[in-house]
Amino acid sequence: MDGPLAGQEQSETLSSHSLQNIAKAVLPLMSAPKIEIQSPSAEQPVSRGVAAGSAMHVEDKMSLEQFEQLKETFCGGDNHNDGYLTKDQFKAAISDLLGLHDQDHVLSLLFVKIDTTCDGMVDWNQFCSYLLMQFQDKDRIQYGRPVPFQSHPKLRHNMYNKETICRIMAASNPPRYITVSKGGAVCVWSSSMQLQRGCNISTEPTSSHPSSLRITAAGSNGSLWITDCTLMNNCNKLVVASTSNELLFLDVSTTLCHCQHRITEMAHIPLCLDYYYDVKYPTGPSYLLCGDESGSVIILHFPTPTIKLFPGTDTSTRPYKISILTVIESKSPICQVISGVHDDWVQQLQYIPHNHSFMSCSASSNSSLVISDIEQKNKPYVFKLRKVSTTCSGLLLCVDTVGRVASL
Repeated sequence: MDGPLAGQEQSETLSSHSLQNIAKAVLPLMSAPKIEIQSPSAEQPVSRGVAAGSAMHVEDKMSLEQFEQLKETFCGGDNHNDGYLTKDQFKAAISDLLGLHDQDHVLSLLFVKIDTTCDGMVDWNQFCSYLLMQFQDKDRIQYGRPVPFQSHPKLRHNMYNKETICRIMAASNPPRYITVSKGGAVCVWSSSMQLQRGCNISTEPTSSHPSSLRITAAGSNGSLWITDCTLMNNCNKLVVASTSNELLFLDVSTTLCHCQHRITEMAHIPLCLDYYYDVKYPTGPSYLLCGDESGSVIILHFPTPTIKLFPGTDTSTRPYKISILTVIESKSPICQVISGVHDDWVQQLQYIPHNHSFMSCSASSNSSLVISDIEQKNKPYVFKLRKVSTTCSGLLLCVDTVGRVASL
């Protein structure tokens, strides 16, 4: 049954308290042009000339007691009508309550407005829905709520991005925005969307350090293709995944965006990233999740991310190159590789903090959505969807701030 009170028993659809609240909210707030219909009396006869397009606001004429009487009529009271009234029954009920015996056409128009299902019958829920919509219209007219998006959008043309922007991120300290394009252009914007600096990540080594990574002025050609990136807000680092089987860690505490670490020699191309830390305890442990083209998930656990991500490395002069095999064997950070999560590319993944697990999705019909604990102590939940295309696979996983999942 439609209406704001659907799902409740007809006899208990609306309590006296809620009925009184509706009456108090609706009765004084209807000031739109309406028909002045009064009960018949010797001093003032009932108006018989009612225009066909006039509005019928019976709620303006009804008292709380009359609302309760009408509710009893709807709910079966004396007629045993199972909560529904036909058109004739509805007109008779309103006419008896308000003495509108000569307003048949107006009551017919009112019935049509309430009968949203067009089945020739109305119930108490539909009548209450009509009252609430009248209240909302009046509230909108009286208080004049602002219309959103009245101003034109601010367009910022960036000449440095030659390729599609793959991610727009909001940094918190200091407040600013960071954009990363598929071609490796990293741009830093102020909170008012003014470009502060642009740089380009390239796989070409510098002349002084052959094993280092070159970061040139934005607009220079680079052979890097970015697959995804994520921002580590608690330690001002930007993690970039590329088709060169590498993870790049850039320092974004300033607008220079220099690279500090490179995790290289990854067996497969990293495709998607996710980073989590407790905002209430930013100096505590954090997790970096990476999904690759083989369907595996790599998890990096940083015990003290704000102090140093990779202990024993010197990044004062050049980016420190670390093999993924070295990271797996080291004790800090703790690296865990979960193979075979999907039998296709990992399209998106998300860390779930309350039960120390993760969710990931792919274009595979056999493992479209997987929910698994990081310790691998329990059997993962696997959801299968038929005919999952690569185009819509990124929509399979949609997680909000409390960890609820919507599978499309």
